[in-house]
Amino acid sequence: AYLVYRFLYNALRFFHHLYSDGSRMLFHYFFRILGKLEGIFALSLTARYFFHPLYQDFSIVGRIVGIFFRSGRILIGLFVYALLAVFFILVYLAWMLLIPLLLFEIFSAASPALFAALIS
Repeated sequence: AYLVYRFLYNALRFFHHLYSDGSRMLFHYFFRILGKLEGIFALSLTARYFFHPLYQDFSIVGRIVGIFFRSGRILIGLFVYALLAVFFILVYLAWMLLIPLLLFEIFSAASPALFAALIS
């Protein structure tokens, strides 16, 4: 009974570590990279000062160039954020489906042999 208990306990700990702790670690890295990208693109700061003149150039040309420059910076930043989000979603789905797919492959490959053994 003790060995069965320890086997089940360790199996549950494995899945808890794989899914719960692994998910927490993956999202931690995702938000850490988002923070580093925020330091590069300064998306929130750029959006906050969107209508302010670029480099304190209060002329009409400075204001127009500032809007175009900040628009491009925001679009590029959003594109990079979206690429990062798609990448992390794909990695997360692969992480979550790894064990079920492996078990499916094992049992689908073993089922013809198991079926033949049951018949004979």
